[in-house]
Amino acid sequence: GIRVWPVASGLHVDEARSSSDRGGPRSSSLPRAVASPQVVVWRAARRSAMSQLPVLLWTLLSSMREDVCYLPPELRAEIRGYRPLVHSILSEFVAGAESGSTYADLAYFADKFGHRVVGSASLEDAIDHLVSVLHHAGLDHVAAEPVHTPVWSRGPEKVTVVSPRVLEMDVLGLGGSVSTPHAGITARVVVVESFEELERRGHEVNGTIVLFRPKWRDYKSYVVYRERGPSMAARYGAVATLVRSAAPFSLYTPHTGKLSYDDEAPRIPAAAVTVEDADFLARVVGRGEEVKVRLEMSNSHTNGTSRNVVADITGTAHPSQYVILGAHTDSWDVGQGVMDDAGGVFITVKALSYLRKRGLRPRRTLRAVLWTSEENGLVGAAEFVRRHRDELENVSLAIESDTGTFAPYGLTTSSENNLTQCIMREVLSLMAPIGATTLDRSVRGSDVDKLHALGVPVSTLLNRNERYFHYHHTRADTMSLMNTRDLDLCTGFWAAVGYVFADLRDMLPR
Repeated sequence: GIRVWPVASGLHVDEARSSSDRGGPRSSSLPRAVASPQVVVWRAARRSAMSQLPVLLWTLLSSMREDVCYLPPELRAEIRGYRPLVHSILSEFVAGAESGSTYADLAYFADKFGHRVVGSASLEDAIDHLVSVLHHAGLDHVAAEPVHTPVWSRGPEKVTVVSPRVLEMDVLGLGGSVSTPHAGITARVVVVESFEELERRGHEVNGTIVLFRPKWRDYKSYVVYRERGPSMAARYGAVATLVRSAAPFSLYTPHTGKLSYDDEAPRIPAAAVTVEDADFLARVVGRGEEVKVRLEMSNSHTNGTSRNVVADITGTAHPSQYVILGAHTDSWDVGQGVMDDAGGVFITVKALSYLRKRGLRPRRTLRAVLWTSEENGLVGAAEFVRRHRDELENVSLAIESDTGTFAPYGLTTSSENNLTQCIMREVLSLMAPIGATTLDRSVRGSDVDKLHALGVPVSTLLNRNERYFHYHHTRADTMSLMNTRDLDLCTGFWAAVGYVFADLRDMLPR
């Protein structure tokens, strides 16, 4: 169930999910915003120390400890002064007039446009729709900025085991893969679990189809086999590659995703098979039987133009300073691309539209950026950085949602600046009514990585997405994953943190 602890008048929700609710990972309740034992001990020590040490010495000591926050009293008071407004925003989405609106708008979008692969009419029609929504909401400087991008289109594809018995497998070609010859490629399968094993057994690989079947630990360590595996295998003479889908769990769902060819290796076809089929092949090969597979793929590669969408609520005092809320509009060509990343798009669109409707203009400009061609390799983000490079030194914070919009519990931060971390923690403390107070010191972004590389402080939404990679890049990424209450919580959180960070008197230190 989800529980929202009442802090402000009008915010009172204590509701368990019904068995008919769909969507995000279940948990018994959102955690109360309570300090850890270490923080409690440290606060006790601080009270003792403050009675003995001058304030200047205490400030010096606190700056030497990364887990301690000292904020000037006036800054702390400024942030805490937003509490009534923040709770009002959260109340409107949790139990007020905005409740359910994000789900309804997202469902309409997903059902009308479906998946939105780069180069498709569905993506460009979806972008037109978003531009229209943002114009209608009264946002400033709504623009669709051209992005030149590679376009990869999936054609017919098939994987068939031809010996020791005939078996057709479910498959999704990897984005960017070359095609097979018209008759396909038939070859013996070699199964490896790591690049080290591939290197040890390289003499066995020539003329074979290599199946990468690494053990799942996490996505970051696993996805390298999808991205780099084809070129690594090609160096040893492989004629094609298969990869066990990047997932910790499967109901016979292949997971697609982008590969990255090395210019120094031959380009060979590559596809993802289900966890179940990869395990089947490994078992049969492990018994010493020779397995032959035929892979047939017909894809096309062209170039095209898509668009990033940018829209502002212009700042009242510092219009040339920015806080960015962002997500990406494109998806793979399977499912509806809701979890990845239409949910992120709509909490962003709804957050700015709501603030504009309430007449809440922050001191600096709050900007929505909806990037295109993320799945093709952050192409839209790279073009945004190129086009807006002169503005980046004036970006206080860029926050992205690209790992689901399930129940929120805080933000990540790329910043190593202690004061920035302390400010972010204090802002997040305002989100205690919905339990979204966690600050995780890590960089987990996708599009915002392009901004981070140029020194912009970046952040991403933390949400209860433990099952994210069950559905990631599959036909199962549909509206059925979404939960109305989770989307309400995310949108209220997004609007509140976006407004507060944009309205603080000073930019975040770098």
